[in-house]
Amino acid sequence: MHFQLRVAPLPLAVVGAHGVTDFDVPGFWVEYAACLLAPLPDPMVTLLFVLGSVLHFADDLGPHGSGALHAALVVVGSCWGLQAAFDAMVGYLALVHVPAHYARCAARGRFKALWFAAACTVAGYVAAAAHDARSLPLGGALQRIVLAHILCERRARDQH
Repeated sequence: MHFQLRVAPLPLAVVGAHGVTDFDVPGFWVEYAACLLAPLPDPMVTLLFVLGSVLHFADDLGPHGSGALHAALVVVGSCWGLQAAFDAMVGYLALVHVPAHYARCAARGRFKALWFAAACTVAGYVAAAAHDARSLPLGGALQRIVLAHILCERRARDQH
């Protein structure tokens, strides 16, 4: 499933760049190759994307907290629309998830990954602002990349 959603350049850069921390996980390419090359139809990719999101945010909020967050997003989406639910998710990502993710990276000594993510955040913001990027095509390819990030971070977590 494909969604075209509005997002400002700064949250786009902050949220988008945090996934580059995967590059310091040995063998990260395995998750990325599997997710990008798996012959799955888009509705299945979207389902896995949502289920992966619930699993991933359990690292921040615990399983019940992640379930509650996603249930709240369903309510927001039902009452105020998909864009409102996306805005709420971007707020959560920028204010809770990304800082928690970076704290986990620091606790595991992944400092090169943090410096790279900081540089990518700055570069991403400059590029997004310069091109007046105000929307995000959240389709199958990006959902697959996010799913690969989720799987890669689970493996990194389980290795420590």
